[in-house]
Amino acid sequence: MYHISQFLKHPTGVEAMLNVNALESYVLIDTNTYRCKLPPIQLLNFEVAPVLDLEVTPASECCIVELLSCKFEGSEIVENQNQYFSATMKNFISWNITGSESFLEVDVKLNITLEVNFLVGSVYLSTAMQV
Repeated sequence: MYHISQFLKHPTGVEAMLNVNALESYVLIDTNTYRCKLPPIQLLNFEVAPVLDLEVTPASECCIVELLSCKFEGSEIVENQNQYFSATMKNFISWNITGSESFLEVDVKLNITLEVNFLVGSVYLSTAMQV
């Protein structure tokens, strides 16, 4: 039997975990760590290009994809917003068999924090939202 761990240790397996076809570009920046740039999107009349640093850790029966960093590229205004935004993610992917059925099981934990600042009268308020 060909174990998923063998596939995930191969560059093709890593590319599958990163879903490189959906990326504008990706580059290896450290052992098992990749900088992935998504295609730009329009957000409130601004062009924003998310840049993710992802660590792909294959193990014997699973693979973990962890978001180490998420930043936005674009105009100066867009890039200044990086100080108000943070995200973490862990994606656990395992191969399971139930009876004669084989399947991938995926467990994703995603945490996004966005600090929103606004002026009410002469008072500057700041609040953080977590999703």
